[in-house]
Amino acid sequence: MVEIKLNEKEYNFRCNMFVISKMLQKKQLNNPDQLLGNMGHLDLVEIFYESFKAGQRKVAQPFKLTLEDFGMDISDDMDAFGLCFEQMQLSIERYSLAMGIDEKNDTGETV
Repeated sequence: MVEIKLNEKEYNFRCNMFVISKMLQKKQLNNPDQLLGNMGHLDLVEIFYESFKAGQRKVAQPFKLTLEDFGMDISDDMDAFGLCFEQMQLSIERYSLAMGIDEKNDTGETV
């Protein structure tokens, strides 16, 4: 879990297996490595939103932004957006390792 600043306020960001699993289910995917290629901007905003909520919940702090307000704010702050994306990528890698999922290339070889 890391802190990410948005609108001059620090929030905890927790993109864990539960948050990733919810997005996998929504996108009807099995492999977390497929997420990045199947997510548009709104999907990213949604997973970041859920990660902020999860982080604040972990430290027993409220998160009062609506998805729409959060989406507007995070879309205006490319530094925060980039940090969220980096953290999400790390979480997806950890999820894949924890689940024993190997990424395959076009020929079916493990990479």
